[in-house]
Amino acid sequence: MAAAAGLSPALVTRHFGSKQGLRVAVDDYVPDRIGRKLRDLDPGEGLVASLGEVSARLLGADPVLRGYLRQVLLEDSEASAALFGRLLAGASAEAERLSEAYGEQGPDEEWAPFQMLCLILGPLLLERVMQPSARMSSPARRRTW
Repeated sequence: MAAAAGLSPALVTRHFGSKQGLRVAVDDYVPDRIGRKLRDLDPGEGLVASLGEVSARLLGADPVLRGYLRQVLLEDSEASAALFGRLLAGASAEAERLSEAYGEQGPDEEWAPFQMLCLILGPLLLERVMQPSARMSSPARRRTW
């Protein structure tokens, strides 16, 4: 893993202590980065549009982050469950903040954070199966029909 990043394994071990230490550091960084982008949401622009923009800016521009999140969230492990739990806690806080900004509570406050995560992470998790569809819907492809 270190070699793939152009680093020596000794440097990674020195800085993070172990491969597990590196994973903990990354799993701390990811929810914080997503949380910062969510806090920048402007409730006046519409929630779905804003979440789409967050997803595109954050994940669309960073294939490494997309790949890491996809791999971790789809594995069946304690680390995966813990990362999802942290993402859900952040989404819950942001859903509450947005509800207060709009001055109203949503119809299902318990489900809102899950919906938020689905809007942000759905394209990331479905990217591989969506690619053929995206190619089919491109303007150049439509002209051949």
